[in-house]
Amino acid sequence: MPGRRHVMDGIGRRYEKAVDTLMSPLASMVSVPREEDFGIDFYCQPKISIGARVETVTELAAIQVKGGDETLSYGGVDERGDWRKHEFAWLTSLAVPLYLAQVSRDCRIVELFSLAPLWRLFIGQNLYPFEVTFSTQPASKANGWTEMPPTRRPGENWGDGQRSTLDLGPPILGLSVDDPNDDDFRRNMVKVLRTWIGQDRLNQMRFLQSIPALAAFTGWRTSSIEGMGSRVWQYWSAEPGANLERLCQTAEPLLVNLGIHLKSQNDHGAYAFIPILKWLSERHQLGGIGAGLLEQLVRTHGKGLGPAEPEGSAQSGVEVSPSPENDETETT
Repeated sequence: MPGRRHVMDGIGRRYEKAVDTLMSPLASMVSVPREEDFGIDFYCQPKISIGARVETVTELAAIQVKGGDETLSYGGVDERGDWRKHEFAWLTSLAVPLYLAQVSRDCRIVELFSLAPLWRLFIGQNLYPFEVTFSTQPASKANGWTEMPPTRRPGENWGDGQRSTLDLGPPILGLSVDDPNDDDFRRNMVKVLRTWIGQDRLNQMRFLQSIPALAAFTGWRTSSIEGMGSRVWQYWSAEPGANLERLCQTAEPLLVNLGIHLKSQNDHGAYAFIPILKWLSERHQLGGIGAGLLEQLVRTHGKGLGPAEPEGSAQSGVEVSPSPENDETETT
């Protein structure tokens, strides 16, 4: 409307400017234009020194900014009473870890929180949650905090039907206008940020590959990587056939490539791959290169030879599938 704007527009911009100002010494901060904002306010890449007066950027992360007492939530119903399922579909499609930046009302403090507990929720159940809200803990100088299970209360008849509150714990990073302006401080903050991005990115890569496993930090001090607690979760189903096709599709290239390495190095450990390659073949999950590897291993094993062919095929090169139109790869 000409001559007017809602006051929240200006407040939101001040919160985002605070994040940009306090994080720019640590990372390259690329602001997402408001008309292109689908739930991410910044893309962030930590800065590292690679020489005198030269720096580069590393891992990529995304940041959603909230200010004052505003909380972050996903799902629930919109003003028309429709379930916001699309928000969970969007979250599970992300290829970079997403972080919550909480800005104090006076814009003097920015605290960064990892959304890792959300991915544990996604991996641990087949249905989208109906609604997820996040709670946070104050900045901590001790490692006493440990991850808490979500609290749940009945929701509406969509997804899992539950309104879940996930405790994100204390901030992983705390920044203030009063922080020291020196290289040692910046290096430590970048180290903390990179440690978290590396762990959270690994979990998202596994999620996108349909690997139901998660490794997460479960205890930490704000702005520190000393004494961090960690834990690994593995999820499985007792239902016959459940998840097997997706897991086979993820595991087959890795198993075949490892088998080719062992065969080419004349390592007898390659023969341990015969049963699993046969099992993949029986499930029609073994590609042409894998079928060729299986054939070679069975033949040399039957002759009492080492895995490498007598003609000296242990050289690095190209393994060609019996059906090259299906798959062909280069080993180095």
